[in-house]
Amino acid sequence: MYTTSQRWLSHTEILGLYLLAFALPTMESVKWAGLSLYLTGTLGGSWLAGRISWRRPQRFEWVLIIMVASALISTLANWPLPGGTSGLEKVLTYCLLGWLVYTGGYNRKQIWGLMAAITTGVLVGLVWSAHDLFGGRNPHLEFHSIPNLNRSAIYHLIAMFVMLGIFFDANFRSPRSRLFFGCSFVVALFALFVMGSRAALLGFLTGSFVLAVCLIRKRIIWLWLFMGLTAVMATLIVTTIMTDNPILKSRMQKFTHYYHDLRSGGGLEATLTESERVRWDYAKLAWAQITQGGHFLLGTGPGTYKYFDAKSLEFDKPLYIFNKQSWTGPSHPHNEFLWRWVEVGLLGLAVHVGFLGFLAFTLYRNRPNSDAVSWAWIAGVGFLVTALICGLFNTVLTSEMGWLAMLVVGLTMRNCGEYREGPGA
Repeated sequence: MYTTSQRWLSHTEILGLYLLAFALPTMESVKWAGLSLYLTGTLGGSWLAGRISWRRPQRFEWVLIIMVASALISTLANWPLPGGTSGLEKVLTYCLLGWLVYTGGYNRKQIWGLMAAITTGVLVGLVWSAHDLFGGRNPHLEFHSIPNLNRSAIYHLIAMFVMLGIFFDANFRSPRSRLFFGCSFVVALFALFVMGSRAALLGFLTGSFVLAVCLIRKRIIWLWLFMGLTAVMATLIVTTIMTDNPILKSRMQKFTHYYHDLRSGGGLEATLTESERVRWDYAKLAWAQITQGGHFLLGTGPGTYKYFDAKSLEFDKPLYIFNKQSWTGPSHPHNEFLWRWVEVGLLGLAVHVGFLGFLAFTLYRNRPNSDAVSWAWIAGVGFLVTALICGLFNTVLTSEMGWLAMLVVGLTMRNCGEYREGPGA
């Protein structure tokens, strides 16, 4: 029997989790309030129930421990760091979130509420962002707590696969649930095209193809994906023509400029836009730091990427970014794998690849063999593809994207049967 204190802490835990999931993309202060309530309810409830005790970690827990350990080793090897322990704290936070939802034992109703909170938070964020976009206050459709177009699109993409998973999961397929998550997915897909992040769009198309191949016998999934994509493309084109909106037109041109530039006789290098040249230079900058910086194995420490001396590195020819008046130093390499190699070294990169490999193996081993498709499996595949594709162009497992990703991955691991109750687990 639960005591009154345990019941209140249980309610606090769920409320905090919902607030956190809802506020992640838009409300910074509410996000931290939700996290505080969630940790208070979870840890306090576990302590009162006597569930805080030593047991042998399970496989997913070992993966999380190794991720934190690699960041800790890099921190200690490079101490003192310019940012102190801030980089280590970020790794610890998203790993802690993944562990708490993994061991939380939430029922179907609570999981539905969490997914609804994630979806509603995205919809509210899109309305807010669209108001700023078409009101001329922001040139991009991006979330307020994630003031970067590509990172906003990555967060958005992870949430879209959550919506798609709930839509196709028979355990949640009531008419109202299907209508809510189906309509939300179509709205989110339209917004993804308006955002215009090519990495996120490539991630969505690749993820949809992987899901369709894995679920090839389930024709309804092919049908809904095709109908949704067709409806969004048609709406986007008609909206662009009828509103004569320069923002939407510029998004459409991003996907056609390679064809037109190459057809007009320009070389491949001439087709690169300014932002693409900057991204390529950042990749070369990261590689130079890896090979010349003297921190090949353990990196420079978590959260230190922006502090290394870029001007001391040698290049075959001067980088384009060095001549940009707005350039003040390295920010990030627009590539998660290079970023991790710089900060936590080859050891940390191997741990990150091992984490993705463990997730891929678990999803493959638990692939659906019947008509029943789990939302967690679809969302897990969606995150894995996002991490692999979008990780080539930006960072995924960090900040708000990392928090959302670990919420999804923790529940996916639980749903795939990785968690076993009992002290002997």
